[in-house]
This record gives sequence, structure tokens and C-alpha cells, in this order.
Amino acid sequence: MLDRKRQYGKLNNKGFSLVEVLIAVMILAIATGPILSCFITSFRINMKSKERQRENSAAQSVMEGFKAYSLEDIEKQFSDPAVPLRIYNTSNVTDANGASVQSLGHFACLLKDGSGNVTTDLKNVDNYGHPQEFMLYDVNYQGKNFDVKVTTTPSVLKDITYIENMNGFQDCIYEQPIDEQGAKYYDLLSEICKKLNELDEIYGYAEIPGVPTDPDAGYKVDALDLSKIIFTRTTNVTITDSKVTVSVVYNAKADHYPYYNEHGTYNYLTQNFTITVSDDYYDNSSTGATLENVFLFVFPAYSSNLAMYPYSKDIYNITSNSTRNVYFVKQKDNSVVNLTTCENAYNPEFHLTNVAFYHNLKDNLGGGLTTGAATFSSIGTSTIQDGLSFDEPQAFIYEVEVAVYDAGTLDAGGEAIYTLNGTKNDK
Repeated sequence: MLDRKRQYGKLNNKGFSLVEVLIAVMILAIATGPILSCFITSFRINMKSKERQRENSAAQSVMEGFKAYSLEDIEKQFSDPAVPLRIYNTSNVTDANGASVQSLGHFACLLKDGSGNVTTDLKNVDNYGHPQEFMLYDVNYQGKNFDVKVTTTPSVLKDITYIENMNGFQDCIYEQPIDEQGAKYYDLLSEICKKLNELDEIYGYAEIPGVPTDPDAGYKVDALDLSKIIFTRTTNVTITDSKVTVSVVYNAKADHYPYYNEHGTYNYLTQNFTITVSDDYYDNSSTGATLENVFLFVFPAYSSNLAMYPYSKDIYNITSNSTRNVYFVKQKDNSVVNLTTCENAYNPEFHLTNVAFYHNLKDNLGGGLTTGAATFSSIGTSTIQDGLSFDEPQAFIYEVEVAVYDAGTLDAGGEAIYTLNGTKNDK
């Protein structure tokens, strides 16, 4: 019995061999390696995320500063030593040694003329017609210095006039997309082609411009007989105390358009095809503001056969529940060939209810001396005034780009590490 206990005691006191220890260490190393890698990767991602958040916050801070002041005031802040820089908290702007910087050497304003050349003439350059660049150097944000370049570029409204008292809370702005009427024109043609494909028993009609579905027949959207298709555009503007809704109806009427039946003889298609684009462009339900003015910036739908997308009628129904000012601004589309001729033939229809209507319809955007004659019908308290009665020609809506650079790399041609885009209403 004693020998057996001693034998068991020896067995119980037996330790690990060196080989077993090494194997255990190797297993532990293999198991902890990926875990440590995950921790390191997570740490790096968090650091990059925090850095990106800091860059975004710095860009947002500068963007908000630019939106808070008029472009003229911003130019003064950058160019006049007597005017402090208020678009950004100057206590956060430091030099390489950490000292507060108030000198013009660390702020710059570059204006570009029509040829893209940089100019320093703040008085005579047409500031409102060309892009402008504003530079801030060694901007300190959350303990790190950045260089920042802000570029302001007039939007498609750059040829439109500046309204002195325009207010984002009390004024509604509708800006028609420049390519909308062309896109809807071809969408309607595609719808007509689809219908002809359903009806025609012999030939095929391509739904995509320039691509025939039947190579032998060769029918395609831009080969349709446009003399048998009548296009109209009707813009309905509904104005209430709290909301402005703009609904644009594009219509194409296939008027006695021939197609082949199964017997090889003609039948005729007469049908209206319609596409509607509608949205609310003002809603004061959350602000409680009082709507005062409505600005409509539109590109004419010309009826001339010389126009790329000829519409036989361009109709506007503008209705308000109480008398309000409506400014109708006809915009220039530089892609229109023979613009003067198209302007001469432009004859839009206006049906007005309770609006004081101001317009630039008598201005020939192609440079001619005369334009076509608009027709008006008015109900209620509507009045019609030639001219827009604005103060001076300027753009008032700008695209703003805030580009953030590592400190010291802006003038050295470095790449932006973060870019923020927005728009500015230059009141």
C-alpha cells in the first residue's frame, strides 16, 4: 500500500516537459496574434476617423462663416486691414510658433477675371461674374493647423440680377434645371416610340435616339416626323400662405401619326403623352415666416423650328391666394443656336391670379432689339410690370467649395485632404 502511494505521488508531481511548454507558447502566440492585429487595426481606424471628423468640423466651421456674411463683406475682411476677419474665430488662427495671427500675410483673397487670370483689383473687377478664391493659412482647429482654400463660383444664375432685400425665410426661389426640357422632350419621344412598337405590325421604332431596333427599317427617335407631334410645356405655380408648389407638365400629342397594321395599310395614332415634374419649393410650416416674394428662374421653351427642342406652346399658370410679388426671370441658355431668332419667335402665355408680376420678357437674350410678344390674362388683383426693378446686376447664388490642406501644403501644390461643398445665398 505504501509503495502504491509513493508511486501515485510521483505521478502527481510530474511537471511539463520543455517541448510541452514550447508548444503551449506557440499556440498562445498564434491565438493572440490576430487579436492584437485587430486591436491595432481598430486603433488606426479610430485615429483616421477622428482625424477625418476634425477635418470635416474645420471645413464646416469655415463654411458656416462664409454663409454668415455677404460676399462683399467677406472681400473686405480679406483685403482691408481695418476690417477684422470675422468669418473664422481669429483667436484660433495661429502662426507656426502658436502666436495669434491678425496680419494680412496669413489671409488672402484671389479674384479671377473672365480669362481665369488672377487679379488683385477688388474695386474694378466684376466680382459677381467670376470665381473667387479665399485662402486661410495655419488655421488651428482642435490642436492641429490646417490651410484652407474657399472657392466661390456663381451658379447658373450668374447673369441674373441681385435682389437687395431677398430673405431665405420670406422669399421662395424656383430654379428650373437647364437640361430638364431637353431630357423630357426625348422621354416623350421614347414614349411615342414604345406606343408605335405596340401598334405597328411591320416596322420597329427605336426608343433610344440614334439606335434603330430594326436595322432594315431604320426608325429611331430622332427620325420621327416631328410635324405630326405637338409639344407643349405648362408650368403651374400654386402659392399659399405657407407653401409654394411648382408643377411642370410636359406634353407631346401624336397628331394623326401613321403606322402600319397587319394588312400593310395605314392606321393613325392620335394620343397625348404626358410627363409631370412637381415639387414644393417653399414651406414655412416650421418657421412661421410670412411669404412675401416668389422668384421664378426659367429657361424658355422656344417654338422656333431652329430650337433644339421646339415646343409649340410655353404656358404659365400662376395662382396666389392673396396678392404677392412674382418675379419672372427669363434665363439665357448658351447652348441654344440662333438664340436671337428663337427669342424673336418666343410667345409664352401667362394666366395670373392675385399676383404683382414683374418680368424681363422684353429683353432679347440673344442681343436683338426686339422679342416675341407674350400674352397675358389676369384675374383678381393681378398687375403686370415690365422690368424687374432690381438694384444692380449681380449674381446672388454661389457654389462654395471649402478645401482643407495640411498646413504648409496649399501654396506648395499639395492635394486637399478634405473637401466640403455647399451653396451660398448672397443677400
